[in-house]
Amino acid sequence: MKRCLICKSTLEHFYEDIMSDLLKFRCPRCGNFSLERFIEVMIDPHSEDDWRWKLSYWIRNHQTEDEELIISVNQFRDLPDTIEFPSLDQQANNLIIYIGSKIKNYSDRIQIISRYLTSIIGAKMPSEVDYIAEHLSEKGLLYFKKRNDAIEDGPMREFGLTFEGWSYYKSISKSETRVNTNSSLPYDVALSFAGEDRKIARQIADGLIENSINVFYDEYEKSTLWGKDLFEFLDDIYRNKAKYCIMLLSKDYAQKAWPKHERKSAQARAFKENKEYILPIKIDNTEIPGILETVGYISLSETTIPEIIELIKRKLKSK
Repeated sequence: MKRCLICKSTLEHFYEDIMSDLLKFRCPRCGNFSLERFIEVMIDPHSEDDWRWKLSYWIRNHQTEDEELIISVNQFRDLPDTIEFPSLDQQANNLIIYIGSKIKNYSDRIQIISRYLTSIIGAKMPSEVDYIAEHLSEKGLLYFKKRNDAIEDGPMREFGLTFEGWSYYKSISKSETRVNTNSSLPYDVALSFAGEDRKIARQIADGLIENSINVFYDEYEKSTLWGKDLFEFLDDIYRNKAKYCIMLLSKDYAQKAWPKHERKSAQARAFKENKEYILPIKIDNTEIPGILETVGYISLSETTIPEIIELIKRKLKSK
C-alpha cells in the first residue's frame, strides 16, 4: 500500500516516471502533484506535522486543471518556511466555497473524510475542520453530520449548505479573489533592501516618484512608521499593500533580519497568488533562500537605474 510522501494518506494512484525522474501522486488530501525524485530523501519521516500540513495545503491550492504541478528540489527546500495557514474566518469561507463547488443546489449532500478537508481549507487537524463545521452549522449556513462509518484514513463526515449558506456561497464565490489583485492598492511597488544598499534603493525610489509611481520606501514614510509595531506593519505592507515587491538581492540582503522578514511576507503573497509578485534585482550573485534560480531577474551590473524605472513602468502597464 503506497502512502503520500507529504501527508501520509493512502494514495489513490502513484506513478514513477523514470524518463523525467518524477514521482507522480494522486492523493485524496494533497491532490495531484509531482515531485522531483531527490525530494524523497529530503523528507524527514520525523518532521513536525505542521511542516507537512503547510506543504499539503500549498500543494492543494496551487493545482490547476490545465497544468500539472511539479515541485523541484530547489523550490521544495524553502516552501514550508514561507507558507502560513489562513485565518479561521478564511478557513470557514474555504469550506463553504469547496462544498458549494461540489453540489448543484443547497439540498445536495456530499460525504468526505474530514482529514482530507484539512489541506483544502487550510486547517491543521481534522478536529479543526469539525470545529469550523459546527460553528457554521450553528450560524445556520452549513448542514454537518458526523457519520459512524470510516475508512483507514479517518471518520466520514456529511456536508451540505442551508438555503442561507447557498446564498452566502454564491456571494463569496463571485467576490472571492486572491489577495490584493485590485487596482486600489496604496502602492504600485514596495522596495525591500538591506541598509547597506540604501543608495541604490533611494535612486530607484526617487526615479519612481518622478514618474508618478507610488512606492513604499521607508524614508518616505517616517511619520507613518513612527510608533508603529514594525514587525506587524511591514508584514502587512509586503504581503498586502503593493502590486509588486522589488527586492535588491545582495550578500547583506541574505544576512539581515529585517530583509528576511520582508522577504517571507512577500513570498507568502507570491506563493498564494501563484504568479509574479516579487521582482528581483541582483546586486551580486548571492543565493537568497526562496528565490529560485529559474525566476527572471535584472542584474544591476547590466542595467542602469533609468532602464530599471522604464521596465517597472512597463510592468505596471501590463498588470
